[in-house]
Amino acid sequence: MSATNVLFFMTDQQHADCLGVAGHPLVKTPNLDRLASRGALFRQMYTCSAICAPSRTSFHTGVYLRTHNHMSNQGDLQRDLPSIVSLAKQAGYYTGVCGKAHIPHKILRHFDERQTLADYHQMLADEGLADCANVPPFHQHFMSSPSQLPKPRHRICWTADRACDFLHAASTKQQPFFLWCSFDPPHCPHTPAAEDDDLYNSNDIPVDMQAYERFEQSRVGKRAMIEDFWKVGSVPHDPTIFQKAVCRYLSLITMIDEQVGRVLDALEANGQADNTVIVFTSDHGDFAGHYGQLGKNIPGYDDLLRIPFIYYDPARTDHGRV
Repeated sequence: MSATNVLFFMTDQQHADCLGVAGHPLVKTPNLDRLASRGALFRQMYTCSAICAPSRTSFHTGVYLRTHNHMSNQGDLQRDLPSIVSLAKQAGYYTGVCGKAHIPHKILRHFDERQTLADYHQMLADEGLADCANVPPFHQHFMSSPSQLPKPRHRICWTADRACDFLHAASTKQQPFFLWCSFDPPHCPHTPAAEDDDLYNSNDIPVDMQAYERFEQSRVGKRAMIEDFWKVGSVPHDPTIFQKAVCRYLSLITMIDEQVGRVLDALEANGQADNTVIVFTSDHGDFAGHYGQLGKNIPGYDDLLRIPFIYYDPARTDHGRV
């Protein structure tokens, strides 16, 4: 039997419970729910860091931060370490990444195909669609507004397009593939496509003002790196701003689910589905409305360190495990 392909989906900053299959009362994720029903949903999966690049480096190298020593979002590894992609290359895999990489160059260089957000922004510039400056309240509204781009040019859809292109190319090669399809959202900016901006009703988003005040008055509510600069007290002064921003966060997750479905359809159409292990996860979590917060910070809240994780292996028949 030929070697097994690997399709590795990752989102950025997705709360572990923000999946239909995880019991979220609102969010719609039918494609990911179906994937979990055919595989395994992990309810107690934790990341090594609530910061993007350190977490992603741990995912790729399989070691803790104290070993890879990549503690921030900048810079490169101090030394070469084996990684998923370098080992896949050694084993003869065709390797690709599309979307948000945000990993050290010593890991990124091993991918045969790279279509990252730098290429996305260059495409927007070439087409005269470079992101326009948002209206002034944007930065006081949890970086929340409808996208000004047509939906096919949204960064979520662009990432899925590149994944489909890679799968098509991989189907013509006489080697297995490893594809890392990495969606930038639901990390801010919380800008779903305009036609998806009303998927969720603000009135359905609870606001616990007592929990909000306890969080804001705590020591950890006043620390460095709290993602505080985009809310400016909007939760107590106008809760509807917060509620709409949470709705847009959920809309981004539903958009991702829709595009995951497209990629899985492409996998099927190219005849690769029966020999491909599929993983879906996120680099770290988000408060996603808890404590009146939307965003993340350094301390070890369960909301920030517990992550969604789905594993599907077509060779297994024990479906629907949790």
